[in-house]
Amino acid sequence: MSSSTHSKRHRVGYALPPKKIQAFIKPSLIHHADQHNIDLIPIDPSKPLIEQGPLDCVIHKLYGLDWKSQLLHFSSLNPDALIIDPLDSIQRIHNRISMLQVVSNLKVSERKQVLDVPRQLVFSDSETMMKNSDDLIQKLGFPLIAKPLMADGSETSHKMYLVFDKGRNRQV
Repeated sequence: MSSSTHSKRHRVGYALPPKKIQAFIKPSLIHHADQHNIDLIPIDPSKPLIEQGPLDCVIHKLYGLDWKSQLLHFSSLNPDALIIDPLDSIQRIHNRISMLQVVSNLKVSERKQVLDVPRQLVFSDSETMMKNSDDLIQKLGFPLIAKPLMADGSETSHKMYLVFDKGRNRQV
């Protein structure tokens, strides 16, 4: 018998949107995981997470208060189970400002790597943006990309506009 036959199997639950499941949970991944003593377990977000274990690890790309509550409850009862991505780590990447602030604060030697954060301005609405358009043009120049602040994976967070000049823009 091989040594893998006697090794502990690890149960890794995954809670992903359907598109991510289609893109990532392929038969080849399931086979590879199985060969390394890992069982990939689909998590049904409509059912309590705590009832879908035991799990050694939870990989998730779901958001919302109910899911956050389920993860916190699961973690409190299973402190040794890994949660990927930890809730406190992903909060900052759901907002484009805080996400880019993290990158801005990195101390990267310019000689070894090039890492640049795009210049940005934040406006609460298009009316305020238009009132400040001269400042906008002077600081950023055209063309511009206008994006929503929230980057939470929702359909709305992916809407972007190319702004070619003061009167012309196009949704992409």
